[in-house]
Amino acid sequence: MSNVPKLRFKRFSGDWEKNQLLNIGKIITGSTPSTHIVDYYNGDKLFVSPSDMNTNRFINSTKTTLTELGFSKGRKVEKYSVCFVCIGSTIGKIGQLSEDSITNQQINCITANKDNSNDFIYSLLESNAPKIKLLAGVQAVPQINKTDFSKLKFMFPQKQEQEKIASFLNQIDIKIEQLTKKVTLLKEYKKGDYEEKHYHKIATEITVIVSGKVKMNGLEYSKGDIITIEPNEFTDFEALEDTVCTVVKYPGASDDKYLGEVK
Repeated sequence: MSNVPKLRFKRFSGDWEKNQLLNIGKIITGSTPSTHIVDYYNGDKLFVSPSDMNTNRFINSTKTTLTELGFSKGRKVEKYSVCFVCIGSTIGKIGQLSEDSITNQQINCITANKDNSNDFIYSLLESNAPKIKLLAGVQAVPQINKTDFSKLKFMFPQKQEQEKIASFLNQIDIKIEQLTKKVTLLKEYKKGDYEEKHYHKIATEITVIVSGKVKMNGLEYSKGDIITIEPNEFTDFEALEDTVCTVVKYPGASDDKYLGEVK
């Protein structure tokens, strides 16, 4: 079996090496400062639990926060470390820290050593999360202990190639986020304002009339009406009165407004 991937960025050579996570970085299992001491909580330090790890890659905020005193009672995990849920029904959730933080005991974190990349580790664990989750088996409280997590083996290139791969995948993540986010706008129109016929190739546009009256495609709408314009469906817009609208475009693609009717 070859230790060289079939697809590879130019200028990189040499074999990839199989290695355990314990040799790639420092692994820390989280701990919870005593919840009986109020002085530990409601500060400006992040305390990460699985519920804080959602669709966003980076963990920028948490439902529970710690004071400096509370933070000192836990196991600090460095900025950019990778968090992986290893206990409970959400095993396989993954995130990356935006700042030094503490996590609860359901989470194992790995901080890359000087020869490896946190960003590459994130992408590696994210792509393998479904397989890793299977290691927990079927039990009342699914769990992958720190020892088993640390012994997971993956193929690793040299750090420079890791960083190239991670950078490429990160650009894809950014593009996907741009294409899937919603754009919500509150728009105000004066009576007589008019927009020519236009359409979107990607976005669905939902207009909610907050106040006033408008005409779209020859039909009149007033306060409380909701108008949905699908991709490749054209509409014009005329404010019959001073009007306020909420406009939601999903996904929020840029440069997606075309004048005229669909050709």
